Amino acid sequence: AGSTACGTHSSERNMQPEVPCASSCLHGSCVNGTCTCPSGLVGHADLLTGDLTDFGGGVLDCPSHLLTLKSMWSAVLLFCIIALAMTPFTLHQQWHKFSMLRTEGSVQHWYRYRPFLYIVGHAATEVVISSVAMIKVVTPNFQRVVGIDPYLTVASLSVSIFGLPISAAFLLDLLATFSQGLRSEMSPSPLWQAALGIARILFILAAVLVAITGLYTIPYLSVSPYSGRHVHRVCNYLMHLQRAVAMLFVIIASVAFTVEMLRNIN
Repeated sequence: AGSTACGTHSSERNMQPEVPCASSCLHGSCVNGTCTCPSGLVGHADLLTGDLTDFGGGVLDCPSHLLTLKSMWSAVLLFCIIALAMTPFTLHQQWHKFSMLRTEGSVQHWYRYRPFLYIVGHAATEVVISSVAMIKVVTPNFQRVVGIDPYLTVASLSVSIFGLPISAAFLLDLLATFSQGLRSEMSPSPLWQAALGIARILFILAAVLVAITGLYTIPYLSVSPYSGRHVHRVCNYLMHLQRAVAMLFVIIASVAFTVEMLRNIN
């Protein structure tokens, strides 16, 4: 599957010197320049694969535990199936609320009713994630990986561009709704207003950081993971760094929001 990621990939087979594995083989045994994986481990891995046999190289490491990964992706697939099964009922409920609001004159068009849009956006994201999970579960030896396989790469990173920002928008909407309710019931302190503003900014920054990772689709699919391994390594590092920073922003925003909420309630 990896050889279909880019036309230049297949042309490199058997045309480059073998990459030694002495310093990289941490989960296997380096034999004749390639890492021999023990039972249950494979070199294929998302974002930065250790198996370069499809590109003229050897196996650099065996980072993936098949049973663990299959179990994790099976759980993801099950969660998505349950969420998708509930979607029609949620849509029906929200459509009923929208109809009532439209009768009252509060909302005229369905595409301006944000809860409905959030549900549709989440459902589309779950369809993409479930397709990725299905491929991961049925593919032997984890051979189709993000960063090489075109569909998995585009699908996984499109979730970063669209799916996670939709969740951030939903959280921002909740913050705005909660803030309006708070103002109508009590006089929020300046610290509360500042915490709410900081939380809103941090949620937006986190969503932007995660969305930018979707741009890594371009270098991943245009550069060979063998001859351009340094490019894949940099993309992998930046992606994990950006997601870690985004998670830190979300944690800070959540703590600031919760602390100030408790202070105002008490």
